[in-house]
Amino acid sequence: MMRVLAAITLALAASQAQASDLRAPPGLLLCRTLEDAASPTHAGCWFARGGQRVEIIAPMPTYTQLRLWSSDGSESVIVYAMRADADNLQKGSKP
Repeated sequence: MMRVLAAITLALAASQAQASDLRAPPGLLLCRTLEDAASPTHAGCWFARGGQRVEIIAPMPTYTQLRLWSSDGSESVIVYAMRADADNLQKGSKP
């Protein structure tokens, strides 16, 4: 059920991706899947080393989908972060 809701939310919000020059602060918790982010152990998650460009793709009530670029900008990956951390990122403060 969670995957279906996430897919619907992401499909609706995909066109609302916010292009910007946001940078990941060191220590931002990033997760490869929504399930990893929701897990109490946060298995599959890691802390950003900082400085990578990020784009907010789809804010959701608890989590936010982000696109994270490699340090040299050659590759990107879709990740999830806590909504509060992404809101702080957008405001320019550290999570």
